Parts: sequence; C-alpha cells; structure tokens
Amino acid sequence: MNNTLDALPIGVLKCGFDRRIKYVNRMFEDILACDRNKLYGYSLEYILKMFGGDKQDEKFLVDELTKNKKGKNHIIWICKTLRGDVVKLSVTAQKISNGILVLIREVKREQELENVHLQTQTILNAISNSVLMIDNENKIILYNNAFEEAYEIEDENITGMSLDEFNKLTHFNSNEFFDSVLRGNSDKQYHEVALVSMKGNRKEMMMFFAPIKNVEGQIIGGISVGTDITEIRNEQQKMIQQEKLALLGQMGAGIVHETRNYLTTIKGRCQLIDLLSQDKTIKDHTAKIKSNIEEVNKIISEFLFLSKPREAEKDEVSLCDIFKSIKAMIETSSLVKGIDIEFDLSKEERYLYCDEAQLKQVILNICKNAIDAMAEVKSAKLKINTGFNEQTNEMILEISDNGKGISKEDLKKIGTPFFTTKKSGTGLGLNVCYQIIKQHNGKIDVQSELGRGTTFTITLPCIEDDEEFEAI
Repeated sequence: MNNTLDALPIGVLKCGFDRRIKYVNRMFEDILACDRNKLYGYSLEYILKMFGGDKQDEKFLVDELTKNKKGKNHIIWICKTLRGDVVKLSVTAQKISNGILVLIREVKREQELENVHLQTQTILNAISNSVLMIDNENKIILYNNAFEEAYEIEDENITGMSLDEFNKLTHFNSNEFFDSVLRGNSDKQYHEVALVSMKGNRKEMMMFFAPIKNVEGQIIGGISVGTDITEIRNEQQKMIQQEKLALLGQMGAGIVHETRNYLTTIKGRCQLIDLLSQDKTIKDHTAKIKSNIEEVNKIISEFLFLSKPREAEKDEVSLCDIFKSIKAMIETSSLVKGIDIEFDLSKEERYLYCDEAQLKQVILNICKNAIDAMAEVKSAKLKINTGFNEQTNEMILEISDNGKGISKEDLKKIGTPFFTTKKSGTGLGLNVCYQIIKQHNGKIDVQSELGRGTTFTITLPCIEDDEEFEAI
C-alpha cells in the first residue's frame, strides 16, 4: 500500500485519531523539502507549526476536521518549506477508517496543468481538421470544435465515452483502425471512410490514424485527424456527370440532327395525307402521328439544350406579364384533366432580368409535372403564388400540388439528368429547368411529402433600383 502511495503525484500524510503522524509519502517530502522519517510520531499541530502555518489554518485542519466525521475539507495553505521557499498548497483532509488522510498539491503546479490543457484545447480548436484522442482503453479523452461540427454533436459531452458507444451513434467502426495503431502494427494509417453524423447526415471523411507515445516510446493512446471531403466528392460526381453529358452530347448531336430531318419529312407526309383524305379515321391517325412527332421533337430539344445550352437572351421582364401570357395554357391543361387551379399573383413586384422564353419553359414544365402527379387524386388542386422579398430583393414563385408526393430518397435526386419517377419520362425536363434558373442566378427549392403533395419554390434576383434607373 505504501509503495502505491509513494507513486502518487500528490503529497499524502496519514495520521491516527490521536493526530500523530503515521505515514508520509515521497511527494510530500519533495514538496516541503523535508525528511519524512523525522516526522513520524509528531502531532499534526507540530507539523503545521514546523512549516509556518498560522493558527487559523491549524484550527481548521485539526479541530474542524475531526468534528466533521463524514465529509472532507479543503483550504489553500501558504507555508514555508525547510529550504525557506514560500509555497501555496491546496490541502484536502478526509476522515478514513483509522484516522485522517491529508492530501497536498502545489496550487501553481495545478494551475500550470490546467493552463497546459486549456492551451492544448485552444490550439486544437484553431485547427480546421477534426481531431479525436483516445487512451489505451479506447476511451475518448479529447476532441476539438471541428470534430463537433463534422459529427454534428450538440449538447452532448462525449469525453470519457467508449469508442464502441460512440461508433454506434455514428454507424462507423473506428475500432479496427485504432486497434491497429494501439497494437503498434502501424505508425500511420490513411483511410477514406463513410459515416453518419449525429443528425443522420452521411459524411465522407479522409482519416489519419496514429499512436500517441510517451517519452519512453510506449503507446499510451491514439489520435485521429479527419478532413470532411463530402463536398469534394459531390463536386467530383458532378464533374463526372458533366463529362458524361458532354460526351453524350457530342455523340448524339449528329444523330439528333438526322432524326429531326426524318421527323420533318414524316410530319410533311402526314400533313399531305391529312389534306388529301377526307376519311375521319385516317385524320384521327394523322393527328396522333403529329402529336407523337411533337413529343419526340420536344425530347430532342431538351436533349440538345442539355448537351449544349443556348445563351440566354435576357431583358427586363415582369413575372405578372409572363403569367398573363401563359395563364390560359395552364388553365386549359388543368381543367381538361379536372384539376382546380388557384392563382395568387402579388401586385407588389420588381422587374427581373431574364430570358422570358426560358422562364416560361420552366413554369410550364413544372406545372405539367404537377398536373401529372395529380392524375389519380380526386380533389386535385394546383396553386400558383408569387411574392416579393424586400429584404433580399427577390421575386418568389411557388407552384404547389396535392398529388402523390415524392419520397425523401427521390427528393435528393430531383433535377439529376435522366432521373424520373414517371413511367414515360426522360428525366431531362427538370434538369433543364434547374440549368435555366441557375443561369439566371436563381435557385429552386423542393418540399414534398408522400401522399400530400409537392411545392416547387423558385427564387429569382430582381433588378436593383439603380439598374432600373439607368435603363430608364
């Protein structure tokens, strides 16, 4: 037992209920520069006087402690070592089964350790990479702010938590990497991993794992440094997709050109048959052929825009004027399918600097998708609202339906080329809409719930007042 107490980094003094010294450890000797063997048998009061303690401290430690039979007391004691040095000590006295145990620590040393920890934490928090440190028992001992942000940790202190427990929260098994460095199998390891944050968001991380060693080279823990590469991977995927589309555009441009020539010929022949024949059945068939030709031509046009978007021909445009020109088209296509339509167009608006034809294309495309989504809904309703956000100087357009809605998984893919939830869709229409709005420095936001409907919100920047004045 005494050997264990000698190994402690704090001073320990033990006395009986008669207040006579029975044991003093090595750290007590070092702090007060004394010989412990010369202290045994003396009373606690004598020891306090030897090191220059005042009477108030003696009374507190000796009298007050013996009165409190269950608890412990703590004071700051200023004394002199036998070398004559003045030291400030943190003294804690605790009653034990066979007497009193007194623990002493240098206040300066405690503060230095606290400052070192504070400085370490400050330095780590200044690092943009996430940092996690564990001990050799796989317990978390330190982490920085970047780690909290990457793992989206809120209102929870994970210090002292085991890696097993933390891994369950993030669906990522880091034990295998840490186990390898703790066993000394590798000094450095780099891994690209996928994990789930506390909020359920998937993250791609580049992780570096290494052991922490003491001055003797023994492994006493492990450290991981992580870089969030989620955005980088997303951008890489976009670039790959764009390269695919560019290649597809190059390959398909010639094919599309030839196809359009054939479509023009077919359409011309169809119109000729329609003129020459008076048979109603034949006319019905020619009408269907022309309708199919228009559908194919529309798909080809979207494909061409996707592979080689045309330059927008921008001018000052009013959103209300746009709706006046296409309102009849939207109402006709809605009413034909038994869908009620509600317009709420704000009188307060600002001019947009945009390509009117392209903006009409976006509105009609989204409205068409909304109408298709309500095909099996009994009380189908299409709502179109416009508004002006004075703070951001933006016009806002909302197109809502009460159709079948979009799942959370599919919602993430909305606007991706060739992704569609329709049986006969190409997945190009919405992608074109996203590209057009992006060209106009706007954005599209989609909110949807299965069985309740979908709302597309388009936000477009307005012309600044000084720009309008210059135009006038």
